[in-house]
Amino acid sequence: MVTCPNCRTENADEAAFCSNCETYLGWSADPEPDASPAAISVQLSADALSVTPGTETGCTVWVRNSGTTPVELTLDLYESAAMWASVEPATLVVPGGGQARAHIRLLPPAAGATAGGPRRLGVRATPADHTAAVSAEAVVGVAAVVDFQLRVDPAASTAHRIATHRIVVDNVGNAPVSVDLTADDGGDDEALQLELAEDHLEVAASATADTALTATIVGPRLIGRSTARHFSVTATDGRIPTRRATGTVTATARLPLALTLIGGAVIAAAMVLIGVVAAVRDDDTTPTTPAPPPTVPPTLVTPTLVFPTLVFPPAQTVPPGPTFVLPSPTVFRPPFEVDPFDPFDPFDPFDP
Repeated sequence: MVTCPNCRTENADEAAFCSNCETYLGWSADPEPDASPAAISVQLSADALSVTPGTETGCTVWVRNSGTTPVELTLDLYESAAMWASVEPATLVVPGGGQARAHIRLLPPAAGATAGGPRRLGVRATPADHTAAVSAEAVVGVAAVVDFQLRVDPAASTAHRIATHRIVVDNVGNAPVSVDLTADDGGDDEALQLELAEDHLEVAASATADTALTATIVGPRLIGRSTARHFSVTATDGRIPTRRATGTVTATARLPLALTLIGGAVIAAAMVLIGVVAAVRDDDTTPTTPAPPPTVPPTLVTPTLVFPTLVFPPAQTVPPGPTFVLPSPTVFRPPFEVDPFDPFDPFDPFDP
């Protein structure tokens, strides 16, 4: 068993650090004093660390002074993982024959800004008199993060017949993604016909890729109100949940609604004007003789004459009758001489 020199906890013989206070057990609990004023050594609580971008992890750094005099030390970090690591406190005073510790915090930024894979982290202890510094190093493994975002650009459009959108995949992880795309109009086959230029995208870490989506409006109209038709796009990688984005295409009529309304208003106004003119004419005070009813000419009916058929008896022979002798005619002669040049009228009683 190994007794911790800091908290006196018993630990297994093969333990490198105390299970209670994490004190480094590799040093002797009662080291022999070094002849030099100060003899510094540095040890990390772990030689290998792992961290996920966006989360925090840490370890302890122990500093041992095997000399006889106290020493003031400044701690600083180096190597590639030092950009998102910090040590607290940054200054230690270690008594002769004693030890001190500080805590290292590792907080890598979100996955898109931190590539996956191993990184190195070093801590250096420099005495205040700038004598030789001592250091220790560890390996930090940054976990791979698969993550991406899906969006429709623009999210809404307006068209009479065909609208075009960009389907954008933003890889916000630190590992490449392989995305399968599908487009859907919500099951309404009479709304839109959707066609993707590419249905598969390969996107590198922290990169962006896109493809075109063509939306064809089914049943475009000449006149009428605009109607919104919705669609959705899904992206699948297989390692993470499916991502989904939505868009809208507003289908407009060939003739704007305003123009249709104006035309209807003009027609209605014309009809009202015609009605007003007719009413004014009907209200005129000048008496008017009502028009006589139309004269229907009499219909001449031509009678149909039906003549009876005359049937004559057969001719008969008449026996001869008696013979009559007419006397000779007597000529009348007036008793006076008539002068043809005298306008005397013998039949006028008033003529002498």
